[in-house]
Amino acid sequence: MQKPNIIFIPVFSNQQKLGSICHYIQHHFEVGDNVLVVAPNEQATRYIDELLWKFSPESFLPHIASNTPSSEKVVITSVAQNLNQALVLINLCAEVSPIAEHFNVVYELYDQTHPEKLAQSQRRQQIYTSKQYTIVHSAALK
Repeated sequence: MQKPNIIFIPVFSNQQKLGSICHYIQHHFEVGDNVLVVAPNEQATRYIDELLWKFSPESFLPHIASNTPSSEKVVITSVAQNLNQALVLINLCAEVSPIAEHFNVVYELYDQTHPEKLAQSQRRQQIYTSKQYTIVHSAALK
């Protein structure tokens, strides 16, 4: 099995964090990729679900919040299962996803909004490095 590419997205504010999440979901949706977004809990799942409905008034981004298998191209969930057979994972959890190796691309926030979040980001990067995954730091979105 091929190891995924891990892309760390640097974020310095909550606004930048939300914009980056939406940007990468929309990018992969537009090129036809299935995307799985794993949030840490149901509350975060609902928040991301609502965010995507409001993200861009001029473009509709179909998605579903679900904890069961779905044929939707974009699924937001709080369970560690590839519910839509996605090749792209956006991990919003504090820990490395236990299913990361099942994806071609894994996005992680390199969250610099708080010292604790930065430490969590650094821990995730160390774990991926120890597994010899390819790690890329993307440019920060404005």
